[in-house]
Amino acid sequence: MENIDNYKLGLNDTFAFKCRMCGSCCRGRDDILLTPRDIFNIAKELETIPLEIVNKYCEVFIGQDSRLPVVRLKYLGSHKGCPLLEGGRCKVHSQKPIVCALFPLGRVMAYEDPNKDFSSINYILNPTTCGSRRTKHTVESWLNEFGIHVEDEFFLEWNTILFYLIDQIKFLEEKKLSAEGMDVVWNGVTGHLYLEYDTGKDFMEQFRENVRVLRETFSKLRILVENAE
Repeated sequence: MENIDNYKLGLNDTFAFKCRMCGSCCRGRDDILLTPRDIFNIAKELETIPLEIVNKYCEVFIGQDSRLPVVRLKYLGSHKGCPLLEGGRCKVHSQKPIVCALFPLGRVMAYEDPNKDFSSINYILNPTTCGSRRTKHTVESWLNEFGIHVEDEFFLEWNTILFYLIDQIKFLEEKKLSAEGMDVVWNGVTGHLYLEYDTGKDFMEQFRENVRVLRETFSKLRILVENAE
């Protein structure tokens, strides 16, 4: 988004929006990217496992800029309907992806480069043509209504590991790791970030353990690559 400062809102700032249940935000979209927590919550709601959610409702691709595996909802038909719609309703409404729960708000990280030291979450108001403008909310009241923490611990840690992995993947590509080697790396990242969770256990404990394993693995891999030069 260009000129992001024009859209930023403080927690006590107000915006006018009321959902009309028109379903516009569930159609014509190909930008709903899922986090590991989204996939975990959806899997738990539908009483299945993360792998089945990804296989049935999502597509996985390598981000052009980030070079990381990205999981996106796989929209259906020419109207790009959300695959989680059932009879025009979201069948995981109580556990819908955070992007959907925040709408029309969005959020971005503030950080200090080059150490990627994240300091805060910034909230923005996305331009939208749907909904009514008769009801006003503060950013904080909107977050509270949907059970979203103002300082979301997972979101902070998620962005931290993403930037770490971006650096590691780009290092491996610059060192000309083979295509087969990169496939192994990408599959490992996809598994540990998105899939290897037990919905009967605490999400954050598993996420942090998966992140620990990824950091340890990439640290060893980097040493191997550097020593091979």
